[in-house]
Amino acid sequence: MKYQKILEHKQYQDYLGKLNQLEQNRIYCKHDLNHLLDVARICTILAQEQGITIDKNIVYAASLLHDIGRFNPSVAKHEQLSGEIALRVLPECDYSDDEIAQVIDLIHSHRGRDSVEHIREMRLEKQLDLKDCFRLADQLSRNCFCCQASDTCKWKVEERNQVVLV
Repeated sequence: MKYQKILEHKQYQDYLGKLNQLEQNRIYCKHDLNHLLDVARICTILAQEQGITIDKNIVYAASLLHDIGRFNPSVAKHEQLSGEIALRVLPECDYSDDEIAQVIDLIHSHRGRDSVEHIREMRLEKQLDLKDCFRLADQLSRNCFCCQASDTCKWKVEERNQVVLV
């Protein structure tokens, strides 16, 4: 489990601590360790459902790192900074160059949302690849149905998870 080394990595812990501090009073969905692990678990479920064989070291690494760049609010595209951080952290956690490239590819492709109806259709028709599973896992990890701030959320109503989909 190489991804465990990420959690133990001092620089990663520092970035995660900064992110948690930044979002301490955030009323919307947080980008904390619970979210990061939820993305990994949901992506694994979606991939399995689609018949995609995954490497958990890749999926969990991408999940743990995909939002870490949010610690710096002055960066416009946090996925770029997250990728740069991955390039520094992953070699020290025994990831190969090929594995690092796969992780960064997932990190860079995680932004974007679909309507809940479109997600249902894609899942039923088995149209998802691993990048889709990862992106959708990020979206599906949000519990909009019990959010206290949903009336001011910037997400379109049709993109919100009003029920548990996974």
